[in-house]
Amino acid sequence: MSNWDLEIEAAASEGDKMDETVIAQPDESLQLEDLKKEKAKAKSAFTKTRHSLLQILEEDFPDREEIKVIQEKLINAEEKAMDIMGNLYDKYKHRNDIQNVMKTTKEMEKIEEEFTDAENECRDYLIESKVASSVGSSVSRISKRDNVNSENKVESKHVTEEKEVKPEFEQTTKEENNNKQLKSELGSDMWKQLKRVSIPIFKGDKRNYQSWKAAFAYCKYWIKT
Repeated sequence: MSNWDLEIEAAASEGDKMDETVIAQPDESLQLEDLKKEKAKAKSAFTKTRHSLLQILEEDFPDREEIKVIQEKLINAEEKAMDIMGNLYDKYKHRNDIQNVMKTTKEMEKIEEEFTDAENECRDYLIESKVASSVGSSVSRISKRDNVNSENKVESKHVTEEKEVKPEFEQTTKEENNNKQLKSELGSDMWKQLKRVSIPIFKGDKRNYQSWKAAFAYCKYWIKT
């Protein structure tokens, strides 16, 4: 084989390597662009869901079941956005793109902060309304029992009127005290539950993302109950 043939073969081989490099680079860039598009959609879905939740919470009498539905959508939207941005973070870090690593970290922190604020407001309303509902049901049962007792007392009033004056007063006082104690105990139990649920904060360190996500998943269980 002549030197000319060797030079042609070497040039062809080098050209193949260049083609492989050219092909590989667009694939990686396309993956990055796809992730950026997915991030934009996920952030938009999260923002819309968050606004919907905050809007219904501003109503005079929000529906608890509707709030729970939107709350679940917000949790899913937040998880999706954080997962996509976590993948972007890894891509940028692999490329040693420090500027975009920092930018993505700040975006993740902002999403997590907005989610935490909205979730706390939602959780507070659900617990407060549950307390009010529980107290209302208990008061209603006490009132019905009082009505039955009053009817029985009226029937026998002409026989034991004087004897029943003092017990009736004591019974009313006792029921009022029981009612106050019931409200206090229900409120205390609910607020203990509220304090027990502390939404973890993502600090932007990707190394801690998985442990944060596990803690957050545990927190969701208590929010829903």
